[in-house]
Amino acid sequence: MTFSLYKYYVGEWETTAQFGDVNNDGEDDIIFFKENPYTIEVYLNRGGLFYDHPDETLTFNTTMFLDYVLDFDLDGWIDLMLFDTNIRTIYYLKNIDGVFKNENLYPVLKTRYPFGGVYYCKIDSDDYWDIVQLNDGYGPYYNSNETYLWFAKGPLLYNTQPDYILHPGWNPDYAVFTDFNQDARTDIAILNWGTYYHCGVEGHGYNLTIFYQHGDGHFNVHPDLSLPVEHYTFPVEIGDLNHDGLDDIIVVEHNITIYFQYWPEWKIPPNVTLPDDFSVEFPARVSIKVRYEENFGKVIKYQWVEDDGPQMLNVTEDSFYLNFTPSSPGVYRISVRVEDEYHFQSEWNEINVTVFPNKPPEIKEEYILLQMEEGGSCRINLTSAVWDPDEALSFQILKEVEGILISEEKPGVFSVLPERDLNGMYNITFLCEDPFSNTVFINVTLNITPIPDQPRILTVNGKRIVGGGYFNIREGETLWLNFSVDDPDLKWEGDTLTLQASWGRFRIDGLSAELSASQRDVGIHTVVFNVTDRFGLSDGVKITIEVINVNDPPILIVTGIKERINLSEPLTVHFNESYDPDGDLLMFSLRIDNGSRMAVGDHFTLRFASAGVHVLEIMAKDPYGGVSSAEYRITVVGVVEAGGADSGMNRVNRWATIAIPFIVSAVLVCLLYIFFLKRRNSYRDEE
Repeated sequence: MTFSLYKYYVGEWETTAQFGDVNNDGEDDIIFFKENPYTIEVYLNRGGLFYDHPDETLTFNTTMFLDYVLDFDLDGWIDLMLFDTNIRTIYYLKNIDGVFKNENLYPVLKTRYPFGGVYYCKIDSDDYWDIVQLNDGYGPYYNSNETYLWFAKGPLLYNTQPDYILHPGWNPDYAVFTDFNQDARTDIAILNWGTYYHCGVEGHGYNLTIFYQHGDGHFNVHPDLSLPVEHYTFPVEIGDLNHDGLDDIIVVEHNITIYFQYWPEWKIPPNVTLPDDFSVEFPARVSIKVRYEENFGKVIKYQWVEDDGPQMLNVTEDSFYLNFTPSSPGVYRISVRVEDEYHFQSEWNEINVTVFPNKPPEIKEEYILLQMEEGGSCRINLTSAVWDPDEALSFQILKEVEGILISEEKPGVFSVLPERDLNGMYNITFLCEDPFSNTVFINVTLNITPIPDQPRILTVNGKRIVGGGYFNIREGETLWLNFSVDDPDLKWEGDTLTLQASWGRFRIDGLSAELSASQRDVGIHTVVFNVTDRFGLSDGVKITIEVINVNDPPILIVTGIKERINLSEPLTVHFNESYDPDGDLLMFSLRIDNGSRMAVGDHFTLRFASAGVHVLEIMAKDPYGGVSSAEYRITVVGVVEAGGADSGMNRVNRWATIAIPFIVSAVLVCLLYIFFLKRRNSYRDEE
């Protein structure tokens, strides 16, 4: 055997290197872990062991260590298992089509102790990866002798708490897994460093402890075997060094120590126990179970022999059982002996099985009449109606009856529970059978007398109402109340139900009530709803309805506005007819020509200082922000009078105010003179 040397420069601070086919190309790739900073580098094999540069580099901002490379989620791609010692958490870095990314890092488990070692193996019988964590607790602050076992409940599915807490010894530091005792179950060997601190005193107890698996994933919490080792022991390995079919243990200390597993000198065969002699009725099939206790090796063979008696038919051996059908009544004498994997055989054990002739059941009472009231229950006892002198009987209902629940409390005794409001005559037929298919029939007539039932309101809008309900809506909205009522008479008697409300504002539609809330409904109202059936039986519920006020905008009514006025003419505007639908106090304001807004009372008077088109914006506002406004365009005609204005709001040109009427009068006089002059001339022409 020869080896070839290849060297590749990968940088500094490499702590761990692991191998695996990252991209599923059939070539082993290399995954390096570095500590400064905490980094994972993936070198893909480019064929012929050619690794020239890292294909992927992932850096972590915490103390993240590479632990294992395996297909953790069983999707056919190898993943990376890491752990963070600062926050004591195991992480899983998912491989997606041969690529690792930081965003595909998922936490798996969190524990309270620092890690002494995390192992991934398949311990129980499923195919999922289980987790074993050693809590070494090194130092005076973390004294531990615990090892945690988490069994996967599915891919990446674990309980938050360990399924097992083993106590291997102080400061467990290293573990190996194999089937030591060859029972097809994975066992655990744990190496304990043994340095511990208790009450400030340092102690030592180096040992190697072994936990055998007892059943599917079951262990004793304390070791089944403990082996001493020297101090400062390093990793443990296993292997069949002497080729005897048993795994041996190699421990590296100051020296190399080997623990050979060996067979004991004493070789005890299995112990066998059969049940006591018993009897069955012909032609019942017989089943005999052998119980044994393994001592040296695993039991692999059973030897059944019929010593005496009639012939056994249809003989089968199923696990620990011998099964056969007797050919005729009589006594069957049978022996058994077991053998383990090393051919050690137990003593012969014998059992007698008596098979006696069969007798059919006997009917004592073929017809049974039961009386009960509606809503009640009763019990049917068939054991007094039929009897079998040889064996136990089985009973079953030939046909189910709608509305009646019949269940067997014990063999031959049935409880009968009709649905509410079920009444009338009902026939029930039972089949009675012995183990050998001998059957008889028993007829039971059930007479249920009717009793009217009171309806019960179960829910309102899906909610149970206990001691009174509460609903609220806003003004302008609609409230629907849907009542769920239990009345068995509806099904069996064709009963009818009527819903009534104590507040007339509700509109009733079947078992639903509708309220369209308006301003007049604002407030809190207590309403009683009653559901009454045709028998006059009723049930009621009290519900508080709160109608919440919605702030309405004011209604602004303006009087006195003129579209056209003279310049000297005063304008008086009133708002006293304005109102708020909610009854709130209103505040008014005025703005002229987009100027500053000024507060006014319920009216104002003004004179304009200039002719032209002026814009008045009037606003009414309630205390809750409700606003209504109106805008008016007013045409002002005339000339401004010298000397200012009235009312302090606008100024008027007094000269213009005096001159304009004289000019207009003069023009009118001239027009009249011309008119009369023309009339006089026309009279002259006529003469």
